[in-house]
Amino acid sequence: MRYLAFFLALVLAPAALHAQSEDPIQTLIDENKDAQAYAQAQASADAGDPRGHEWLGWMYDNGRGVTADLERAVHHYRVAIGGGQNFARWRVGVLIDKGETQGTLEEAVALFEAAAKEDFSNAVVSLAVMKATGRGTPVDYPGALENYMRAAGLGNAHGVQGVGVLLMLGQGVEQDRAEAAAWFLASAMAGNATGQANFQRAIDGMSEEEVELVMARANELAAELGIKGEAVFESEPVDEPAG
Repeated sequence: MRYLAFFLALVLAPAALHAQSEDPIQTLIDENKDAQAYAQAQASADAGDPRGHEWLGWMYDNGRGVTADLERAVHHYRVAIGGGQNFARWRVGVLIDKGETQGTLEEAVALFEAAAKEDFSNAVVSLAVMKATGRGTPVDYPGALENYMRAAGLGNAHGVQGVGVLLMLGQGVEQDRAEAAAWFLASAMAGNATGQANFQRAIDGMSEEEVELVMARANELAAELGIKGEAVFESEPVDEPAG
């Protein structure tokens, strides 16, 4: 008997997956200087900068530099939304969808759409989820697929995973388990743990030759999407019981 082992080089393309402009508050957060980050965000917000309010929303949301307080977080997020901040739009949409703050599902969709128009990839993914599940908008599998593909092109690993789900279920596209497995594996290569689990499920029962083809396709997708690394197939013997 033999078993299959999968080794992934989890090296992401930073420009493709997590492009960010330099932000002094982000630098302070990265250095665990939360109190200083909070003070700078507060000063920025007091000066009328919506980005400062967005940061304050995140800090109250996550309890960084201040005691967690979702009500205050949403207040600052909504001020930031008034200033066109996309993370705030996305996060309030998520909180509405989860029932953790007031608002309708239709409002959540509108917030996702506004941020998605400016290529905020998390919002593009969330919009795809809403279309796939019919929350706040009619079920629209082709629209969900279009948004997942767009998010994948923007370097969002959840978008890559979402394409795999629709391929696996045959929603908005012809069902194709092998292609779904390749998308799942590509998402895993980009650091998506759910993609890794779904990949293992998708290849269940496939032959070694079929899995090798899936890995080759996943490597093609990774190259197209700017994910650096390679999925490598290995097969090793397993000791069989004596006798």
